Amino acid sequence: MPTAAANACEGLWKSWNEDRTDLKRMSLRLTRGDRTSAEDLVSATLVKATSHAARHRAPIRDPKAFLLTVMWSEHIDRQRKRIRDKGVLNRHPDPTGGVIGDSADPRPGPDRQAADRDTVRKVLKHVKSLPADLQTVFRLRFIEDHTYREIAWHMAISEPLTRKHVQCLRAHLREALKD
Repeated sequence: MPTAAANACEGLWKSWNEDRTDLKRMSLRLTRGDRTSAEDLVSATLVKATSHAARHRAPIRDPKAFLLTVMWSEHIDRQRKRIRDKGVLNRHPDPTGGVIGDSADPRPGPDRQAADRDTVRKVLKHVKSLPADLQTVFRLRFIEDHTYREIAWHMAISEPLTRKHVQCLRAHLREALKD
């Protein structure tokens, strides 16, 4: 006899299969056309929705609306995290010139700073040994923070090839950092 959680998850999967195109279209709108972020958003939506359904064991009346609501919520959470990571949130100027907000010092300790500097040196040394096109991809993606579309335009290649270059670059860097 199936449980309520299994029924809820089954309804979500059915909706997922039927409404996948609409979900992908919505995620592309939310991420302003960034396909990689949109794919991540759709995946995170499914994970959150199924874990919620399994945890709460309540029937979901309109699975498509539920999935879209979860997607919107996940998108907002990501936007807030991005803002928080930039240090904009919870920091207000103090009339005396200080900063009011987080009382703990967010900076890493000297040991962590030294380890981070070593890692950056290793990465930069390895990047210099890569072919010129991968060096350009590294600069555009990780230093100048361009989107895949902008990199593709700049390098006069397709977006899928740009993604492949970034994937290859990440593999090279992971391998270099293993040592």
